[in-house]
Formats: sequence, structure tokens, C-alpha cells
Amino acid sequence: MIRLAIIFSLLLVTPAWANGNPDIDGETVALMERLFLAFAVGSALLAGFLKARSSPFFLSALPLFALTLHQVEEYVLAPALLGVSYHFLNWAFEAGLYVSANSVVWVNSVGIASTLIIFAFRPASKVFALVFLFVSATLIANAAFHLGVATLQSNYSPGMVTSLLLYIPLHLKGVSLVLERAQSFRVAAALTIYGFIAHFVAILLVNIL
Repeated sequence: MIRLAIIFSLLLVTPAWANGNPDIDGETVALMERLFLAFAVGSALLAGFLKARSSPFFLSALPLFALTLHQVEEYVLAPALLGVSYHFLNWAFEAGLYVSANSVVWVNSVGIASTLIIFAFRPASKVFALVFLFVSATLIANAAFHLGVATLQSNYSPGMVTSLLLYIPLHLKGVSLVLERAQSFRVAAALTIYGFIAHFVAILLVNIL
């Protein structure tokens, strides 16, 4: 499954042959990095606030926090700690993939919107469990890409740490919620597959439109 996800991802981007993503020094990338950092700080403060108040919506805030921290790892922390070659755009480019800044903006905007939708449902409801699992499955699809490429290259992939420490536990929590409230492993498996597919379909649509 992981190898198929990697292969599919490679088919959705434009091949590149030069050194360094041409978009890396653009204003869009700089703005994107600042926004990702601001969203991560904001989501961390929100999660902390909800946790302090023992709010059931603390669980609702976790996918948003995980996603925004993942974005910060890809576009801010990795290049700051390991060098500009580990900025996600450059890392992908050096692997032979051109990922445009605009496609990153749209894909991540869809991701943030999907995590915000979770707040529309009562955390104790069955529907919440189903939506939570679906959203976490879209994140686990991204994690499969990062961890799969890191394994194949025997090297760090920007976004790998948050994929391992945040995305996987979130998905397991989603599975647990569905098994508890829907009492169906089949439903949990189906939502995982649908979410996995939805992630790559979103990437495909962004690159086509």
C-alpha cells in the first residue's frame, strides 16, 4: 500500500531536472511559510486552551494541530535545522519532482479546511467519530508518502517526524472511536481507504485544474 501511494504521488507531479525548485525564492513561498507558522502557533494555543478547560472539543483540535505542525516541519523547521535542501519544495525537486508553490497552497488549504470541519460535530457523537477517522485517514496517506520515501531513500524526509509521532497516533485514535461508536471494523477500514484515496485525488485535481 505504501509503495503504491509513493508511485501514485510521483505520477501526480511534473518531473524536474534542474537543481533547486524555481519557486523557492518567490513571495508565495515566503508568505506560505509565515502562515504555516502562524497557524501552528494558533492551533497549539487553541488546543492548550481547550485542554485546560477540559473541553471535549480538545479532541477536535488535534488534527488541525497535527497538520499545521507537519507543515511547519516541512517548510520551516527542516530547512532551518538541516539546510535549504531539506525545504520540502527543494527536497522534492532534488528527488526529481517539481511541486509548485501554488499547488502546495491549495492542497494544504484543503487540508486545513477538512480539519476545521470536525468542529461542526459533537465530539461524543457517532458522526464525529466517522468524520474524525476520515480526516485522519487523509493525513495517514500523507504519512505513508513521507515514511515510504524515507525508507526507500534511507534518509530523512521533511515531514517524517510529525507523520510518525502525530499522524499515526491520530489515525489509531480515529479507528478506536469508530470501533467504539459504530462497532464495525468494516466501516473503519472503508473510511481509511476512502480518506487515503481522497488525499491523492485532491492532489490530482489541484494539478489538473
